[in-house]
Amino acid sequence: MARILVVDDEISLTEVISAYLINSGYFVDVANDGRSALELLDSRDYDLVVLDLMLPDIQGEEIIKIIRQKSKVPVIMLTAKTDEDDMVTGLKLGADDYVTKPFSVKVLLARIESVLRRAKDDSPKTSILSVGDIEIDFSKGVVHKNKEHISLTPTEFKLLSTLASNPGKTFTREELLKEIWGIDSDLKTRVLDVTVKNIRKKIGDVKKPYRYIHTDFGKGYRFEVID
Repeated sequence: MARILVVDDEISLTEVISAYLINSGYFVDVANDGRSALELLDSRDYDLVVLDLMLPDIQGEEIIKIIRQKSKVPVIMLTAKTDEDDMVTGLKLGADDYVTKPFSVKVLLARIESVLRRAKDDSPKTSILSVGDIEIDFSKGVVHKNKEHISLTPTEFKLLSTLASNPGKTFTREELLKEIWGIDSDLKTRVLDVTVKNIRKKIGDVKKPYRYIHTDFGKGYRFEVID
């Protein structure tokens, strides 16, 4: 069963979350500040991190930066911030999803299960897909461009592999939100757009006209190699 690290300075909240996750079959560690969280992350491997952005010592955004320097472990942000820009900032730094406080622990569990499913990669039968100078290894969950490794979060990998596995097909934003973030997702389409922008930057597809991921205005996105 997956091991989860819960990071939040509200002790009563971490106790509730921890008890609920343990009852659901997960192994759980808890940190009530940023330094303790980083120490735990250095000492053992986790399948997912639930991270509050408002910590007393180190801001959650800074912890995400540190995590992404050495790991692709999925991160779900807990935030009391209602400004969408703050949430987008966390996603740009490499978070996979977010839950806004106050929240139902059942909702958090559903998000955790959804993110863990993405991390396990329910990929198509073809184990390796080569498109242009990009190679997607579904069995290993890795991407290479010109044989150089491209570090993607599980969410970014899932989105890229979904698009690339269906070349020429335009996915609506609604279809992608359901496929990548789950049917019950309340994420706005801007989050999808930010994730696409992150992928484009990482694969070097940043100048228009794009070579790989194309925007069909008023519809959604499609993957097609344009030389």
